[in-house]
Amino acid sequence: MKNRQQITSSQSDNAIALNPQTSSGLRRFSQACLEMVRRLKESLTAELATRFAGVLRPEIVRQMVNEADALAASTEFPTLFLPTLAEEKVLLASRWQSKQRLIEERSWRRAA
Repeated sequence: MKNRQQITSSQSDNAIALNPQTSSGLRRFSQACLEMVRRLKESLTAELATRFAGVLRPEIVRQMVNEADALAASTEFPTLFLPTLAEEKVLLASRWQSKQRLIEERSWRRAA
């Protein structure tokens, strides 16, 4: 029983036996999932930055993907919703940017 640790809860007298080998396996699985999500975010960022290259700076695209990731994390299936949310966020940012440029152009025409 050297591989088992006893963990007791202050709320109950029941002891939970954890196998360190199992918990390290879960950590490896979690790390693998986090790595996959990181690669998905990088892929989305690169694709969307290319698509919106003339409209948005890559930093803005990265920020929108991070916001989409935070929003997707609040759902039960974050990796399912992340691509759609990221695309929607970047599209809205590009519309906002286009609108701001139009307003700026109008301001310069009136000032001249």
